[in-house]
Amino acid sequence: MTRVTTVGGILVALGALAACERSASRDGSARPPTDSQPAPVPPPPDVVYDARHGVIVLPDSTRFRTTLFDLRVIGRLPVAGRQPYYVMSGRSCVDCDANVSLYVHSPSDGPMRLEAEQPRYPYPGREVFYDDGTLQYEARAFFGDCAAAYPNAVIWYQRSRIEVDQWRSAVLVVQVGADGVRRVELERMLPDVAEAVAGVRAGHCREIPGIDRKSEP
Repeated sequence: MTRVTTVGGILVALGALAACERSASRDGSARPPTDSQPAPVPPPPDVVYDARHGVIVLPDSTRFRTTLFDLRVIGRLPVAGRQPYYVMSGRSCVDCDANVSLYVHSPSDGPMRLEAEQPRYPYPGREVFYDDGTLQYEARAFFGDCAAAYPNAVIWYQRSRIEVDQWRSAVLVVQVGADGVRRVELERMLPDVAEAVAGVRAGHCREIPGIDRKSEP
């Protein structure tokens, strides 16, 4: 069994990049992410899980089997009257070329679905094209109460290369509540990553450290 923790039952998701284009400088080159070193936060409440078998032990001591390989529980988002939404990483297949992804799921929504049927989200960090190493995506992710307009959510501050010298910035929000999961992708009037960083320092938001990787073939 593996044991992880969460701040007040709340998780933090992905890290972010500079806001909208804003993502391109005057000479056409992409600007790097800003504020890349948020202050550390206290560890969260214990979550017990079996990484090898993809099983989470729920607060009522029952066992919930996910569909993930190399499971890691990063945190949880509480919802009144329901099992919490778990923020998890893993792969939906074994011995395949799939990258590690993030998943947001509550046992109250029933069993997780298999592979392409189960929503998955990009892991924060930097992704380069598998063929030539060109940087094509980078993000920071946070979870918890990280943006006043989107509480109890996982939030990605991200940008993607759309041309050789052009980037598109966006903010992806996966918000949970009594009605389930709501996904919103913003491309204008983007929330400022500084708000999430301040939430980390205040202890009601957590950042998911990014990883460098190649794109899937």
